[in-house]
Amino acid sequence: MSIRTVISKALESAYIKGLIATLFAVGLVGVGAIGSRAAGAICGQADPANDVVYCGAGSISNLVNDYDHGVPGHDTAKSIQDIYGWSGFGITSDDIHSMVTGANGEKVVMGFVTRDTNEVVVNGKVVATDALSAGRGDIPGSTQRDNNGTIFYTNTPKQSFLNPTLSAYVVMKNGVFQFAIISSCDNPVSGHHTPPPPPPPTPKCNCVKVSVDQTSSTNFIFHATGSVSGGAVLTGFMYTILDSNGNTITTHQAGADGVWNYTQTTPGDYTVEAVAQAKTPDGKTITSSLSPDCKKPFKVPTPQAQFASCVELSATAPDSSGNVDFTATESHSAGEKVTKLMVDFGDGSTPFTTTTTTPVPNTPDTFQATTSHTYTQSATATLTVDYLNTIDNTTSTSDNCTATITIPSTPPPTCTPGQIQVNGQCETPSCENGGLTGAVCQSTPPAPLPSTGASDEIPAATVGLSSTVTAAGYYIRSRRKYASRGKIVAFIDRLKR
Repeated sequence: MSIRTVISKALESAYIKGLIATLFAVGLVGVGAIGSRAAGAICGQADPANDVVYCGAGSISNLVNDYDHGVPGHDTAKSIQDIYGWSGFGITSDDIHSMVTGANGEKVVMGFVTRDTNEVVVNGKVVATDALSAGRGDIPGSTQRDNNGTIFYTNTPKQSFLNPTLSAYVVMKNGVFQFAIISSCDNPVSGHHTPPPPPPPTPKCNCVKVSVDQTSSTNFIFHATGSVSGGAVLTGFMYTILDSNGNTITTHQAGADGVWNYTQTTPGDYTVEAVAQAKTPDGKTITSSLSPDCKKPFKVPTPQAQFASCVELSATAPDSSGNVDFTATESHSAGEKVTKLMVDFGDGSTPFTTTTTTPVPNTPDTFQATTSHTYTQSATATLTVDYLNTIDNTTSTSDNCTATITIPSTPPPTCTPGQIQVNGQCETPSCENGGLTGAVCQSTPPAPLPSTGASDEIPAATVGLSSTVTAAGYYIRSRRKYASRGKIVAFIDRLKR
């Protein structure tokens, strides 16, 4: 081979090596320029004086290697370890190696550190605040630190970042932020862990209680109440009826008010159960579990023979004023209800009515009501009772119970001799001014008889006439209610003449 050829090949080899070196340098500069402000400003600039690991390791495995051995010609392993191990960061050798092995339970995820808010963000969520970084350059606003003789400077991302964000390896353990390392320069980042926001409460609903109102032997009103949480909205209740063997008889969907009117005609023991239903914020339907207070027994009794009747209308004897006390007695079974008890007094007055009767002690199914009335004449009182059968809603009226009220007539008075009866009273008659007047008057003494001669004898005819007149006056006076005074006076006058 000629000397010229050897020289040519040597030059060619040198050119290629130079080109490769140049391209490598350009690549490093390109990588280091990410996020740089200007020459001498921050981590990764063309003059990477601020990088803790010269121009960044490029990968986690390379970072571990640089941490253990340093970057020849630039950063010693001790200086890297001193900066990471400073108390403000507290990153140990185990922490660095665990980024690869996961031996300490750390998990490395890619995130970024923000400039304007000094936060560490992973998957769109802030995992740390008050971020603090460190570098080898004295950037304005930085604080100089010394750890084991290694001088470095700490600063906030807002002081040292040019770009709004820089990518970082974020180390988490059990969901808690540990530390971060900026991937372009391997500068460490500490921060205050931000607990993740609590998960939204789980929508829930609950049946609080069920009440049973038995309105008749076969009719029931069920009323369920419920509660919700976690944004759920109560929509209704699902009822289930079980027989005494636990078999489902029927189910019913009730609204949010929880009311169900239920009819069961078959006698027996039953149980009603209710569970609450609700809608979640995302529109899903949820159902509560069965709570003890939402499970209640109820019973349909065996029907008994129904009866309702008037028993007796008793009356006391009228007192001196004609007052009479009545006791109305009626009897009915449990399925019957009094809608009207009426006592017709029989004298044309307003009847007594009531819907309330009082149980008679020690006499099952027997009830009474009392009233009173004043009579002026004899009459027959009548008791009738109207009923409603609450089982089949039929109505009926009892037979009549009666009581006869007798008002006795006043006996005529017994008059003394010389008295007469006038309107049921004894009176003494008298004559005044030629007639009978006054109810109780004294008789006027007769005028002296006229003298008739020496013997002063009165002819018999005259005596007889006077006696007749007097007797007639008594007679007519006793019959005054049958004739007018004018006729009596005229009659007496004729007799006197």
